[in-house]
Amino acid sequence: MINARLCAICMTSLDEMRQVSVCHSNYFRAKCAWDELIIVAEARYGRMRINKCVSENFGYVGCSIDVIDVLDAYCSGRRTCHVRVLDETFTESTPCHEDLNLYLQVDYQCVRGNTCRTVFSLLDNDENFTM
Repeated sequence: MINARLCAICMTSLDEMRQVSVCHSNYFRAKCAWDELIIVAEARYGRMRINKCVSENFGYVGCSIDVIDVLDAYCSGRRTCHVRVLDETFTESTPCHEDLNLYLQVDYQCVRGNTCRTVFSLLDNDENFTM
């Protein structure tokens, strides 16, 4: 299965990178100014380190998966986004032991520029060109 998306944004300025950790069952919320759009730089789901969401190691710190495709689809190119942090949202197979709660870590920026447009889309062997 191929899932690719190219998104063009004419950026005029960048905000500082923001890193947010969101515990299981809570919501990731990102909001930019009226003339800015969200760009997700990195997104991981798992137990990356001990923090507010992971108080004990239990031998399962450092397990995670890359979920940038999910956060990109929900957030990149938009002014606001809300995503509930649940296992079903990010993967059908958990990257850590199934009895442990996982969390989401997202690095994103707000950029000033034009609305994001999908200029190329290739999903599941469907070769549609979208403008």
